[in-house]
Amino acid sequence: HISGVVLGVKRSATYLGVLIADNLDWKEHTSDLAHKAHQRLGFARRNLRGCPHKYRELAYTSIVRPLMEYCDTIWDPTVKDHSDKLEWVQRKAARWAKNKPYRRNDGRYDEVSVTGLLRDLNWMELRDRRRKHRETLFYKILNNLIAIDQTIVEYSDRIELKFNSRKQRKKKGASERHSKQLKVLSASDTHSPLWRSTALRTVQDWNNLPAPVAEAAGLTEFKGQLWAKP
Repeated sequence: HISGVVLGVKRSATYLGVLIADNLDWKEHTSDLAHKAHQRLGFARRNLRGCPHKYRELAYTSIVRPLMEYCDTIWDPTVKDHSDKLEWVQRKAARWAKNKPYRRNDGRYDEVSVTGLLRDLNWMELRDRRRKHRETLFYKILNNLIAIDQTIVEYSDRIELKFNSRKQRKKKGASERHSKQLKVLSASDTHSPLWRSTALRTVQDWNNLPAPVAEAAGLTEFKGQLWAKP
């Protein structure tokens, strides 16, 4: 109560531009983000009608995509349906950038491959871009480039990011394991509410990185190696 008024219960709240739910589910945030991005894409389409393709592409990558990637290392969804809402905006932007509308002037549907358009535009899927952003943040954490403690504390439990000192056998067809392998969390740790956090989710992604990437001497070299990798 405040001054005799009963405070209402909210299931979600916006903090620094990120809509956080009480169960750490990102459905509401991704839906809201996709809606805003679609509105911004509509603004670009209305104001850049008839412009060359390169300006359309520039408009998307400068005013639409950054909106969908703001703080994405924090809210990167684990549910495919949630991330697909954002991918739909990018696929629609690809049609617009290449002037390949879904329905042609004669009323018939265009059966063009949007995947091919994305390949021509050199636009990586947003989920893959978010993964690379998480891996970049992870590199900064492990190399003490940002003020984030490598120990995550949850009530009385303590989950630490520790390097795996045990030698692991290289699986057939797998990339060479690097020297900064981290211990994979046990099954009991996956039930923690923190499992969806950046650090814990990225452990497996980090271990799968090729040795030249994970062992890069500096951040610039790491980014160059990481984004050169498919």
